[in-house]
Amino acid sequence: MRGYVDNLLFYLYNYFVMYTRKAVLFMNMHYNIELKKKLCELICLNNASTIKTAKEYNVPIKTLEKWITAFNKDIHCFDPKVDGVNDFKIINNSHLILTMMIYLPMILNLF
Repeated sequence: MRGYVDNLLFYLYNYFVMYTRKAVLFMNMHYNIELKKKLCELICLNNASTIKTAKEYNVPIKTLEKWITAFNKDIHCFDPKVDGVNDFKIINNSHLILTMMIYLPMILNLF
């Protein structure tokens, strides 16, 4: 009985790997923004072949098509995002009132 179960597991595993290989290779892949921008520029601006580019960079064609659609809507969609600097910090009310009492007269004297 043990041999039968081992064989069954072996065949099921091979079936899964053989027939769902693409799903195994591409599941939960994350690509950096620079690659997305580079590939979209190659295809949209330099008229490269979508299928050849997908094969060359090992990216699923549907994924590449989604990137191209986003790029065609907004050319800057894959530009690096610049986060603003937040110098404010949350302080409790007593600190806020004390700070206002100290700095408010100085601010009012400037005007």
